[in-house]
Amino acid sequence: MKFEVLPKMKFEAQKFFGPNPPPCYPILFVGDRWSCITHVAIAKRAFTGAVAIATIAPKGESGSGDPAIVGIYVKKEFRGKGIGTWLLQKTVEYMEKQGLVPIRVDVLNSKVLRMIKNIPSEVSNKINIVDNTMEGMLDFIMES
Repeated sequence: MKFEVLPKMKFEAQKFFGPNPPPCYPILFVGDRWSCITHVAIAKRAFTGAVAIATIAPKGESGSGDPAIVGIYVKKEFRGKGIGTWLLQKTVEYMEKQGLVPIRVDVLNSKVLRMIKNIPSEVSNKINIVDNTMEGMLDFIMES
């Protein structure tokens, strides 16, 4: 697995998501949530290319001033393999090196809470979790 961070303008969302973006696309990757992002962290596999992304907002959402990971998305066929957890850890480590800590993560999917619990505590303790999962009620939309 290879970790790469690109400026938002160099990230090809159309190529990554294809012609039929998932239902979570307008929630995570357009409008206010997209406008605050400056970089996209990417998990790439040999031969398949980008399989997961995490979006980085150094000044937070809506200019809150709290550095944030705004969205994490793993392509459906690559879920359940630890890629999202790996990408989250690498993204937090990258942001820490950039001086962007603590990192706010507004969690909309209960599986992201599990990802956070599965990364080493010395990494997860850099994250401020805001739990918006509504006890899993959004999981269906966010996992599509």
